[in-house]
Amino acid sequence: MSMKRVLGLIMVALIICGMVSAKAVEKPVNRDVFLYEYFSKTLVRFEYTLRYSLQNNPYSIQLANNTTSELREIQLEALYYKNRGVNAKVMEVIPPFYDFSRNLQELTGLVLQFHREPNAALAAGIVRTLESMNRDLEIIDSIRLMNGTKVLNFTAQTAGIRAYLGKILEMLRSAEISPKKFEISVSNKKPFLYANITIYGSTPMNGSIEVVIAGGNSSTILFTSPKNGMFSLRYSFRELGNYSIYAVQGDNRSNTVEITVVRIPSILLMDSTFSGLMGSTLNVSGQLVDYYGNALGQREISIGNTTLLTDEEGKFCTNYTSDVPETMRLTVSFRGDEIHSAVSKNITIIFRKYPTSIALSGPSEGYTGRRMEFTGNITPPLSAPLTVYVNDMPYISITSVDGGFSFFIKPNETGKLKVYVKFSGDSIHAGAVSNTIILSVIKPPSRMLRYVAMLLILALLASAFTYTRRRGEGEITAEGEETLMPPEEKKPAVRLPDSVTELYAFLRKMLGISENLTPREALMLFRDSKIYGDMERITELHEKLVYGNMPLTEAEEREFRERVRRVLEGYE
Repeated sequence: MSMKRVLGLIMVALIICGMVSAKAVEKPVNRDVFLYEYFSKTLVRFEYTLRYSLQNNPYSIQLANNTTSELREIQLEALYYKNRGVNAKVMEVIPPFYDFSRNLQELTGLVLQFHREPNAALAAGIVRTLESMNRDLEIIDSIRLMNGTKVLNFTAQTAGIRAYLGKILEMLRSAEISPKKFEISVSNKKPFLYANITIYGSTPMNGSIEVVIAGGNSSTILFTSPKNGMFSLRYSFRELGNYSIYAVQGDNRSNTVEITVVRIPSILLMDSTFSGLMGSTLNVSGQLVDYYGNALGQREISIGNTTLLTDEEGKFCTNYTSDVPETMRLTVSFRGDEIHSAVSKNITIIFRKYPTSIALSGPSEGYTGRRMEFTGNITPPLSAPLTVYVNDMPYISITSVDGGFSFFIKPNETGKLKVYVKFSGDSIHAGAVSNTIILSVIKPPSRMLRYVAMLLILALLASAFTYTRRRGEGEITAEGEETLMPPEEKKPAVRLPDSVTELYAFLRKMLGISENLTPREALMLFRDSKIYGDMERITELHEKLVYGNMPLTEAEEREFRERVRRVLEGYE
């Protein structure tokens, strides 16, 4: 993932956290937690940068530069949302962090130089930068964020940073640097207009020092007094151009440092991508500001071949429309002015096709060799060609009619099938893929069970019929006389179980249904039988009692027993 993408996600999260506070809630919300966690991690990066610089590790410069760039991007994104009316609390938090990060860049460079060539001038610059960074930490410590009713602050996290700043100061003292020559240096030899730079130096002599800044036809003189042979001061330039800086102490003159003051960078605050449906109107807008966040009003902005004029707040906008799906790539640019540099930004304008969606429904299980129906619809209700996919392979082509469609699948093998429908799109509608249905295919139950069950029932019915015919009748002798047979010992009648569950189990046993079959699988055995209606109702009542955990009413129990009796007496 690119750094720009990461910063975008960070900024969205920070903006959302800041916006939560605007909602009406009954209880406090954790709206500042993400801000707290993000900037806590930033403080950890500051601490590691200081540690690496003390170890004379060049990675400290890279880490300091990366952190400053990231904070700068977040600051600009926050400014962009703020100018669009979003109250981003990050704007209240980031300034001292960004200032500290810029000072850290300067300090890291000075410390690494000091490791290579320790001298009093570098030490003076380090001391001055440390003072600025400590002031930044005081501001950071004063920040208060909220986690519900709990106050969050960064005091614990800044303690480690303060310790490392103290170690850098101890490093300077332990070096026991004594000024050996009268010299000066600057923190930035190519500053922006109005930007502050630090002028620092050392001298082995006592007495006031005049710092001369000469440029064009005029010179500026600043006065300072050395302390322990070191001096430093801040200065910002009000005009562009080349300057020479040197120091004078009595009859002595230091080295000369050449400075070039450049134009203030310009910044375009706007999205990189604008998108909408074909036929709609897209408003492409942005804002032109300078490095310091000041709006640049009444400046010409070009977007492609269109020229616009920014308003007093630096904002600009124009509209684009298209009747066909297309993508435009344009360049937004500002040519700069007397004190602001030129800037440009590439943007993409996308007109999309109308979206579509597909809903598919169908069975989740079935048998090999049997057709299973699937139905669905496409939104908007199109009459369009569709492709059915089974296990990610095209299976059949169908056509929806006014948005509706149906198809059959007849699997020949057991297993799991992944079924979905795809629309490739047309000139104005985007393609779509339906939800996926997983179809479990199993072998159908053996028909032998049905035949065995039929034989058992027929045998029972035949036995019952014979027993009925013989009850109360005597045996006819050869002489034609009826001889009463002694009464046979009466066999007890088969008694049906009392409970519904036991009666259902008895029915399955009498019908020869395997115990491995579920009630619904058992019901499938009788789909083509005349007792299917009774078996279906018996199964429903049994499922209600056993699986639904719902007791049957007296009427339902009577119905259950009556249907079982009919099945046992009428099954053929």
